[in-house]
Amino acid sequence: SLATSLRFRPLPREGSPQGPWSGVLDCSDASAGSSAFAIPLSEAPEGEFIQLETTEQEVWSVEVAPDRGALAVSFKQGSDFIAANRALQSRATLSVHPAGCLHCTAVPLG
Repeated sequence: SLATSLRFRPLPREGSPQGPWSGVLDCSDASAGSSAFAIPLSEAPEGEFIQLETTEQEVWSVEVAPDRGALAVSFKQGSDFIAANRALQSRATLSVHPAGCLHCTAVPLG
C-alpha cells in the first residue's frame, strides 16, 4: 500500500506565537495504532527548531486507523501510555523517549 506521512502542530495558546511542527507521522497500514509525540511549545527566535532539555513540551497522541482502503487519523492532547519498570530483581533501567523529544525520562523501579 502507498504510505503517506504528515507533521502536525497544535494551535498556539492565546497570545503565544505558533510553535514548531511535530516529528513525522507515518500514515499507513503498518503504523496502525497510537503514537505519542512530544512537541516543544516554542521555537528559536530565528525560526530554527532547537530543543533543550529544559524546553517546555506538550504531549499529543495520534491514532492511525486504516479500514478497507480508508484511513482515519485522530489527534488528542495528552497520552494514555503508562510506563512501569517492574525489573526489581535485575534492577534494569527503563527510559521513555517520545517521538520528537531530544531527551529521555527515566522510569523509577516499582
